[in-house]
Amino acid sequence: MAFSGVILAGGCSSRMGQDKTELTVNELSLLDYAKARLQSTGANPILISRNTFDMGTLPDIYPHHGPLSGVHSAAMEAKRAEGLLVIAVDMPLISVNSLTVLVATGQLHNRPVHYQGASLPCYIPLSDSIKLKLEHILTSKQNKTLENFLYHEKTLVLQPRDKKEFININTPEQWQEFHPYLKQQLK
Repeated sequence: MAFSGVILAGGCSSRMGQDKTELTVNELSLLDYAKARLQSTGANPILISRNTFDMGTLPDIYPHHGPLSGVHSAAMEAKRAEGLLVIAVDMPLISVNSLTVLVATGQLHNRPVHYQGASLPCYIPLSDSIKLKLEHILTSKQNKTLENFLYHEKTLVLQPRDKKEFININTPEQWQEFHPYLKQQLK
């Protein structure tokens, strides 16, 4: 089944002090690396959720509500997709295998799926009711988090094989700590 890939790259990178999408490992930016990971899963098209109006990016319809806004905008944009595989740009250790398992499980059960302890990456099947629920959360007084949405959608939660895959790199110190490891992993 056709599914779109979504890279959430709309944060301010305030803790990092620079745009995380432009950090490079082995001459590849984290954004380009995330695109390559999604392409390896068969995701098509790949949408880049950013709060900019740059060419090739998808701004939030409801800005300033975090990852859920990016998921909502991607759901509205992905007209022919039957689902969304959503990843964060600052999680470069996630394996293609772990992403593929999310998609296969989500498609088999037609339910959202993520790994225990991490709401991202996740797979979300698309339907009119899912789109309406996303819209409702973002326009109501509800908790506007991805975790809240996933909780109320009876999401399947999988056990991760390696918890290192879900590390977010948010600060210069984390970047320095994981950069040598990333250089080895991202060859």
